[in-house]
Amino acid sequence: MILKTKPIKSLLLETKEPFIDIKEHNRNYNSCYVRKIMFHRYIGIPNIEDDYIKSIKELDTFLYESNVPYVKCHDNLEKLFFPKEVDEMQKVWSRYIEYEQKGINPHDLLKLDMGHVFNDDILEWTKKMAFKSVLELYSKDNIINTTIKKNFAIKILLWINNYLPKLFHENYNSVTPKFVYIGDIKKNELYFLIFLFRIGCDILYINPKGDVTNILPYISKLSNATIHDKKSNLSIELSKHRSILHNCDIKSDNSKTRRVVTKEKEKVNNVQVSTPLKPLKSRTESEKSYEEIAKLAEAVVMIKVYDKLGKLKGGGSGVLIRDDGYIITNFHVVSKGVAYGVLFENDANEYKTYKLIKYHTDYDLALIKVNRHTKAIPCSKDSNLIRGQKIVTIGSPLGLFNTVSDGIISGFRSFDNLNMIQITAPISSGSSGGALLNMKGELIGITSAGFDEGQNLNLAVPIKYIKQFISNFI
Repeated sequence: MILKTKPIKSLLLETKEPFIDIKEHNRNYNSCYVRKIMFHRYIGIPNIEDDYIKSIKELDTFLYESNVPYVKCHDNLEKLFFPKEVDEMQKVWSRYIEYEQKGINPHDLLKLDMGHVFNDDILEWTKKMAFKSVLELYSKDNIINTTIKKNFAIKILLWINNYLPKLFHENYNSVTPKFVYIGDIKKNELYFLIFLFRIGCDILYINPKGDVTNILPYISKLSNATIHDKKSNLSIELSKHRSILHNCDIKSDNSKTRRVVTKEKEKVNNVQVSTPLKPLKSRTESEKSYEEIAKLAEAVVMIKVYDKLGKLKGGGSGVLIRDDGYIITNFHVVSKGVAYGVLFENDANEYKTYKLIKYHTDYDLALIKVNRHTKAIPCSKDSNLIRGQKIVTIGSPLGLFNTVSDGIISGFRSFDNLNMIQITAPISSGSSGGALLNMKGELIGITSAGFDEGQNLNLAVPIKYIKQFISNFI
């Protein structure tokens, strides 16, 4: 059997005006197998910062309103995936490894199901060949073992299935998709940009602080660049201009009616948590009494965690964030279980579920679901928290169901680039995953950890990370 399909060959488009050339929707090609694609690094800023921001704004607006598929990311590619998605990509990788161990041949690769399938044979084959070549690049460039290689491959597969349906649609032959990345980028993400270039996406990487040749030296051979001597911390400044940039993020033309999806993403490493210089607010009519806040315990649950044999492995607390049974908790509470028993206040039933909907290991957050309706606790719309602010916690420390405690926000601490709220209200084993509330009865955090080594350090995950995590659910 002779394989007649050939992959697309992407030739680097030379450009001295990347902000202009990336706007070009269609380029004339003599062959469906050869395309001129832009891969450009725009490093540093011109002398006038306002002009720089204006140029990015104008480009973003043009691409956003055009008929070309366009994705823009700021400081991070997608990190939130459903467990089912991860499991599916692990199966893909297992099949790929089987082929690799016996020596990959084109026919094996052609029949490999990698998740999202393109109707166009040329694009589908190009996708698979680009994945294979990027994997070989990664293996050649890095000191790896089986686990490292697997983790990298699954991450690339997840990004492929997340971004490619938004970048390519039925008319892809008449347009060149656009992918713009602004800010600091990780090495694995650079490999994904190489993948996108090889399947025919225009790439514009913008970083006002510096280049990426230090983390992947040969990127200069795969892309061209505009280098300005003036460097700036404007990536942080740009993240504040959410009204200037279209909140990252994804515009796609997967149907005849154009659909725009917007998600707010912020880079955890760049979040500056400090005490705002604001006067403390006095109690207003919107604030509740402690008795009123204590009634919200009906939406705070106790979670029991079971292994596959039904043996109790541990437990914690959780908070209803939607009336139809969606519960947020800490990932470390549910991570070692396969089944969960959920107890509600004033209800003798234990509601069993296997539904771990999604999780985020960096934020230590997880979402489970049970079949029970209960009025949820509203999330605070204000992410600005103040040191000295009064708070209330509800959880089940040491199995004492729905204990209510009060205290204040005593500070903000950074652990592994994750900013946490430090509170005076005590947190013990079993409190993890409980509610941290302001005096309006709104959720401002998820209680996460307590350390009692003479310091009584009690921590909670702040609401800004919670909102990012559950943005698709509320």
